[in-house]
Amino acid sequence: MRELVLTFLMILLFPVLVFPADWRYVGFSSPEEDAFYVDMDSVDRGDGDKVFCSTKNVLKVPKQYHFGKSTVQKYEWEMNCSDKTFKITMFDALGEDGESVYFKGYPEARFEPVPPGSYVDTLYQMVCH
Repeated sequence: MRELVLTFLMILLFPVLVFPADWRYVGFSSPEEDAFYVDMDSVDRGDGDKVFCSTKNVLKVPKQYHFGKSTVQKYEWEMNCSDKTFKITMFDALGEDGESVYFKGYPEARFEPVPPGSYVDTLYQMVCH
């Protein structure tokens, strides 16, 4: 009976514990053709022209870091839609088990122009329009 009650509670709580994401394909991010996605649920139109979003880069070839191999790289972005500039504020390399194998924040990052015709330009079009 106890297992049945616990199972029932987990079913009720499961939607609360899951963080949905609406991953949309952006394009290829490198010559190795790593697939690049944006989580449209993460898009936050802050004050004025600033937009914040999360992306992930799915690697064709895992990259080795000090604490393990990464198959997915997640980024946090800030874009200025009127200036057409961007900066990356956070990088997190995830291992095959989904755990972080390398993390770096970029609090001092400066805005850079969005390169025309790049995957960053496609991302800009998706989150700023």
